[in-house]
Amino acid sequence: MDLLVESATSDVRMGLVDFGVNLEICDALERNPSDAVTMAFAVKKRLGKNDAHVTALSLTLLEMCVKNCGEAVHAAVGQQQILSEIAKLCEGGSGEEVKRQALALVQQWGVAFESRDALPAFADTYTALKVKGFEFPTGNEENAPVFTPPRQDGTVVQDDAVYAAALADGSLDRANALAKVRADVEIVAEKIRLCKEMVPNSPGIDHDDALAEVVGFLEACRPRLAILVESGLSGAFGDETLTSCLKVNDDLHEALQGEAKPRVYEAPGLPKPPSPQNLLPLDLDDDEDDALSRGPKAASLILQPPPATTAEPCLLDIDFTATPPAVDAPLPDKLP
Repeated sequence: MDLLVESATSDVRMGLVDFGVNLEICDALERNPSDAVTMAFAVKKRLGKNDAHVTALSLTLLEMCVKNCGEAVHAAVGQQQILSEIAKLCEGGSGEEVKRQALALVQQWGVAFESRDALPAFADTYTALKVKGFEFPTGNEENAPVFTPPRQDGTVVQDDAVYAAALADGSLDRANALAKVRADVEIVAEKIRLCKEMVPNSPGIDHDDALAEVVGFLEACRPRLAILVESGLSGAFGDETLTSCLKVNDDLHEALQGEAKPRVYEAPGLPKPPSPQNLLPLDLDDDEDDALSRGPKAASLILQPPPATTAEPCLLDIDFTATPPAVDAPLPDKLP
């Protein structure tokens, strides 16, 4: 377990999350819940490293483990020694990005575990930091995550089984790409939530550059998301992932309805909506900018015409209709 944690949080990754290793750790913890404490304290050591990349990757790993694993992991991460280490990061000594990530994580867990009397440290840490005057992200308390329930003995989740087969077959790059699909969909969902919060108090996109950027981003993502849904309906993903895509697609259409929609392309600088055949795969990652704050810059990744050799548009250049030599793994039904 120590080696897996070190691999997932290695400084050579320069802050880039390896979803494959992270999910491998989650699966190992579900098979052997007794390793939860070992994992938690291995991550605690990594949190103490004087390297912002290592610290950020460690926080991401903890978040994924708590979301995707059961009571043993919740109890291990919910120890005061672990949460105290995370609380220190909220002071900003490791940089603003790590501070923001740590604050969001403390808030997320504090709200989600508020009613769990057996795990008081989550809520206590959140309350203590609020009393000290720490400023937490706004609007997150109503969006506490729904954690994956523990599996029943003897059950096998389809996506996990195929994902494990992909790893065994050497298809880690493909598994990582599929995991990133889920992460990209979550980014779109976050932009939808932001749009819905902004619209009621906005004078309209003609006079609100921030709203114009958010709406432009969503308009550019809409045709690609529709293609993704079609791929899911054809069997490219597991049921849980498909359900998530369908919900985000419905929410996207709802968010673009009403007063903001007719004026979307009246705002200066916003492109006209692209046709599906001129789309590049939706890729919300960028080494220089945070995907959630880029607006039309992210859309520009989609609006460029594809090379002449590009096949039918497909997310992350994966042709879900083809059968590759390796296992064609659906997206793991885990929340990155």
